[in-house]
Amino acid sequence: MENNLPFGGKVMIMGGDFRQVLPVVKGGSIGQQIASSVSKSAFWGGVKTVRLQTNMRSQEDHEFSQFLLRIGDGIQQSLNGDFIHLPQSMVIPGEDEQSIYQLIDSIFPNMVDHADDANYMVGRAIITPRNIDVDNINQMLIELFPGEERVYTSWDSVDEDNNNNLYIAELINSLSISGLPPHQLTLKRGSPIMLLRNVAPELGLCNGTRLICQNLATNFIDAKIMTGPYQGDHFSTTPDFIHVDATHIKELEEQIEGWEKRIAWIEEWDLTKRGIAERRNMDNANSFWKNIRSLDDTDMETYYKYHYQRCCTDVKEYKCDCKAATRYLANCYCEHF
Repeated sequence: MENNLPFGGKVMIMGGDFRQVLPVVKGGSIGQQIASSVSKSAFWGGVKTVRLQTNMRSQEDHEFSQFLLRIGDGIQQSLNGDFIHLPQSMVIPGEDEQSIYQLIDSIFPNMVDHADDANYMVGRAIITPRNIDVDNINQMLIELFPGEERVYTSWDSVDEDNNNNLYIAELINSLSISGLPPHQLTLKRGSPIMLLRNVAPELGLCNGTRLICQNLATNFIDAKIMTGPYQGDHFSTTPDFIHVDATHIKELEEQIEGWEKRIAWIEEWDLTKRGIAERRNMDNANSFWKNIRSLDDTDMETYYKYHYQRCCTDVKEYKCDCKAATRYLANCYCEHF
């Protein structure tokens, strides 16, 4: 456009909070972190700052919102300049397992009595910054939750074409990588899960969507959307395959294949796969039949309940013989390809 003005002269609206953590500079000092802030950019002198006055998230808890503002402004009373004394009402003393159960009971009181209350489950969460804590607390919660559990195990393998790769699959199984579920994922009917990626925004399946597990079969999971305008719609997932280049873990390259879901009691969950038989990008009809696998009786009963009509419709779109497809679908399902 031959325009040397910032952003080509266009008006840009940016939002942020300088009270939050500084940008992360790997191996950098405090000075380097400050220097990487947007306020140190060359265009910042031309920015007009507008301060928001109302905390929309904490309107019903004025005392807590003011407490956060005092911390952000640096005027909250501190200990030795680096530590802030938290109100006793916000603290559960102790660092043992019993204190974790006290935390669970305070966030999910009488959880067993509310096991069938989806609104109760999706309306609360325990937040923790570390994946290892996510997995540990989730495991404690799923053990307390009533019902029969089903365990889904990922299939992890190492890139055999890389001669320098000395990592074994057992090591990969033990890793807790951000954005991926644990090697063994335990779910129960009625347990909450959350989408962490935009799977299909047009269907309400986007980052932050909360769902409740409705049926847990051997080869797929059926869940019901519990938030947003698509509340009540069903979403099913099948095993899928992804490749993760985990360079942030000592340049480790790995291929992690399997289920991408987490329990949603803690804000770190993953549920990223599209519904069964909704793949539209096939090259030809033969691809459809190459990716069919038998289900057991339990799977088939659940599958028929929610997906039989949808699958037949999709088969027509693939220009396959719908009668033949109906016969196949009595024992099979479409897998990711």
